[in-house]
Amino acid sequence: MSNAWWRFSDVVWNEQSTPEQWRAAFAEVHEAWTQFSTAVAAVAVAGPVTAAEAAEELRVAMYEWEKAGMDWFAAARREGHGRLDEYSERFQQAWQAIRAPDRAFQQAARKVLGTEEPWQVRPHERRSGRPCSRGDWDGPIACSALVVTDLCGVMSLGDDDV
Repeated sequence: MSNAWWRFSDVVWNEQSTPEQWRAAFAEVHEAWTQFSTAVAAVAVAGPVTAAEAAEELRVAMYEWEKAGMDWFAAARREGHGRLDEYSERFQQAWQAIRAPDRAFQQAARKVLGTEEPWQVRPHERRSGRPCSRGDWDGPIACSALVVTDLCGVMSLGDDDV
């Protein structure tokens, strides 16, 4: 989701960009938000409490960033340009406010996954004790634990235990 918001920011700030380009960039952000909020809901329902709490804190911070971006988009449409310092500054401040909840979520996810360092992998078994059908880990993905497919928060349960 962060990548989509930064692309939006770049497009809106560019004096040569058009309202149609802003709308297209905003549509990308909306799709990313949909995926992110779906993932947070999955963690809230099926994840361990520590991961669910950290995901919710990150969701709240990301929502503040979302609101700052939506306000910037609306102002740009009203003004006919996106070089609006007050909205850009609010957008940047909201992004800064995400950093601590993002780190907390990453730490909670690593704890749940049993990794000590980001992207460190360890052998994993199903809760039944049988080896995973996927074999080795694929990045930070485990077959019966909380699955984190990227640092933007796209998560689901492993399909082996569902």
